Amino acid sequence: MGGPEKSAGREKLSSRVLFSWLGLWLIVLVQGCGYRFSGDESGSIPALRHARIRVEGAGARHDPLMARLLRQNLETRLGIEPVSGERPELVVRLDPVERIMHLEDRSGRADQYRITVQAQPQLIVGGKPVVPGYPLVKGVVVYNELRAVTASQSAREQAVSEALNQLTEELTAVMIGSF
Repeated sequence: MGGPEKSAGREKLSSRVLFSWLGLWLIVLVQGCGYRFSGDESGSIPALRHARIRVEGAGARHDPLMARLLRQNLETRLGIEPVSGERPELVVRLDPVERIMHLEDRSGRADQYRITVQAQPQLIVGGKPVVPGYPLVKGVVVYNELRAVTASQSAREQAVSEALNQLTEELTAVMIGSF
């Protein structure tokens, strides 16, 4: 009656349905992890979508590369699109990286340090600061410094990078939470 032709048609249909469900599940999973597809505005804040981000302060003057990375990370995470003309400005006052001893070994040699990166965000609309301001935001990492100079330099750079990522996440959360 149905024969092998009907069975092959059902298998083809069931494989299409399976691939469709798998594709849909994959899209939901990827967006649930925070990935945004181009044109997707669900992760951006409408009031900040066309804002300009400026990183300034002693930390920005001391380490311009870190200031640029912070600005780029914020633009990406807040979904900011560049446009010309008058627009709100998010000014982030970056303090210099602070490195203090956290723990020392029995010989008195410090081998564990804490890196702190902090910033104060301020939204300016129409040339005037928006009141109330935002809280001081920090990124903190404790790391071990090894005896070898090159290894300790690498560990320090990795710790600063991690602290900067934490600062970016905290700034993003503060900005999203305020809207």
